[in-house]
Amino acid sequence: MTGCATAARIFCLKASVSLIIRFLFWEVSTLICTNEYKINNSYYLMKQNVTGFTY
Repeated sequence: MTGCATAARIFCLKASVSLIIRFLFWEVSTLICTNEYKINNSYYLMKQNVTGFTY
């Protein structure tokens, strides 16, 4: 009984840790992608303002 409970606890802990890691990774990658998009977009707008043309 005790061994089973311990195993279940360890399994739950591992599952939650991997879930947290996955969530953090997803958050970070989303953040990076969003920032890249913003940077590219502002660069595009800046280039457009400077030259008056759209590329």
